[in-house]
Amino acid sequence: MSSELLAKVNPPDKPGVYIMREAQGKIIYVGKAVSLKKRLASYFRAQAQLEPKTQALVKRLADIEVMVTDTEIEALVLECTLIKKHRPRYNVVMRDDKSYPYLKVTVQEPYPRLLMTRKPFVDEARYFGPFVGGSLREAVRVISLHYGLRLCKLDLKPGGPQARPCLYAQIAQCDEICQGKGTPEKYRQRVQAVLEFLQGGADTLTPELETRMRRDAEAQQFELAAKWRDVLADIALIRQKPLLSSTSREDRDILSLAHAGGSATVEIFTVRSGNLEGRRHYFLQHVGADNRADLLAQAMTQYYSQAVALPPEILLPEEPSEGDLIRRWLGRQRGEPVVVRLPETDEEKRMLKMAETNAWLYLKHSQSGEAGEPSAEETAALESLRVSLGLGKTPERIEGYDISNISGTDAVGSQVVFLQGRADPSAYRRYRIRSVQGPNDFAMLQEVLFRRLKRVGEHGLPRPDLLVIDGGAGQLSAVQAVLKELALEVPVIGLAKQHEEIYQPGRIEPLRLPLESPALRLLTRLRDEAHRFAVAYHRRLRSRRMHVSALDKVEGLGLAKRRTLLRSFGSVEALLQVSEDDLAAVAGIGPVLARRIQKELRKNS
Repeated sequence: MSSELLAKVNPPDKPGVYIMREAQGKIIYVGKAVSLKKRLASYFRAQAQLEPKTQALVKRLADIEVMVTDTEIEALVLECTLIKKHRPRYNVVMRDDKSYPYLKVTVQEPYPRLLMTRKPFVDEARYFGPFVGGSLREAVRVISLHYGLRLCKLDLKPGGPQARPCLYAQIAQCDEICQGKGTPEKYRQRVQAVLEFLQGGADTLTPELETRMRRDAEAQQFELAAKWRDVLADIALIRQKPLLSSTSREDRDILSLAHAGGSATVEIFTVRSGNLEGRRHYFLQHVGADNRADLLAQAMTQYYSQAVALPPEILLPEEPSEGDLIRRWLGRQRGEPVVVRLPETDEEKRMLKMAETNAWLYLKHSQSGEAGEPSAEETAALESLRVSLGLGKTPERIEGYDISNISGTDAVGSQVVFLQGRADPSAYRRYRIRSVQGPNDFAMLQEVLFRRLKRVGEHGLPRPDLLVIDGGAGQLSAVQAVLKELALEVPVIGLAKQHEEIYQPGRIEPLRLPLESPALRLLTRLRDEAHRFAVAYHRRLRSRRMHVSALDKVEGLGLAKRRTLLRSFGSVEALLQVSEDDLAAVAGIGPVLARRIQKELRKNS
């Protein structure tokens, strides 16, 4: 087989990328080479001397495709792109840890906003973080209100008002920028004040919040006082001194590696102006017995191909494989040379040692089961599912979908993801239904699936191995129509609740698996999680809408008084927590109106 396959491919003695496929046509490995001819020949010589992972790869190999490039750097870039797109089984795949939030100031917009995000993108916005601990969402709202930044998502353009005011303008939580009030120049001054605040500069907010906290505590409004206490803690987290300081004022990344038991983790410290401003860690999958130099090279190419910005210098614990090639590639990515070197001073060695310690801690955590390979029970459930459904391959990525609404109102859809048999909450998504009016679950399901599946392949979004829909034949038919419209071939089933019946395309009678079947247990767990996630989001939207509309129903409570209330207490939810006397104390409210407000809010809570 080896000689026949090599003869068929006839790889040239030139740099390029090779793509290996198994019998079903799935890509299982992508590699680069200075000489495609020599590199591919090495797979079929003295196979007993190959690493176990490579031997397993060769046994599954059925076809090879080569792509010739002009230079080694082009081969490196292409290899990295293909690995991210196809995520082959035998490549080292970097899995991002999304647990830490960033703050984002959209300075590229005419009227910038302050947002919280889980992942920075390559754009013109300013990013701060990541931050370890703290929810930050309420802090973002308080900072925006204090400095006068808008909260709405409108695409505002300078030079004129929008057709109608945004919700925040209506409830007096912004300065009506959307209505043309103020100038871009004055607004930019506010943005600059926020940027200085986030960088540890002038702070007029903390004293104000401390005053509010003391005032509410003295008035025995302990819940409000606790709210300000929590916001103060989050703001202190945002403004705190970076994790580590250096006497050097250089910008650099410090990258270290922990590798044991067929697994590896990479820890990356981002040092800016001598301060450690952030850290990221990644779990490397499918490592096998790869040596440290190879792992460092692979980690660098994958991380820096998607980094927001490249530093002028990178410190490593040892020289990576093909170091000169990587340096040239990094220089091309950044537009000027990038220094890649080992630590020299005691301070640099200390910082690298800290990164290594964190890498080992994360590796230990990963190997305990949080981010490691699937357990024997999970593997058995996936294999049972593959056999039961007659799938061509093991469904490593399963996506579950459900719809939640009441007579078409507050309609939402949910997407939950199980990777290798276990839930991956970082990949969950929520959808607000946009195009469907009235109670039509089938059309809502089609909208959600169309919005998800049309993006397969875009921005690195993976193709699911199996779609699981909460419902029966009708829901299944609706999803099949979406797949046909998008010309996608993805296995899909419907799981009906009453008798746990599985509906499959082309099958007249539903499939009934034993209740103790590992496959059925996995499917019901996924389906129930999708249902829970959808219902939770629907209830949140419904509660928010009902509380806002409840204020509209209070006799004698006009727009001006509603604005006064919301300005005093911050939100409708906060109004539910205050006493009748507190409401009555607000200017223009009084005891009679306060009693009406509480009655209406409690009726809708």
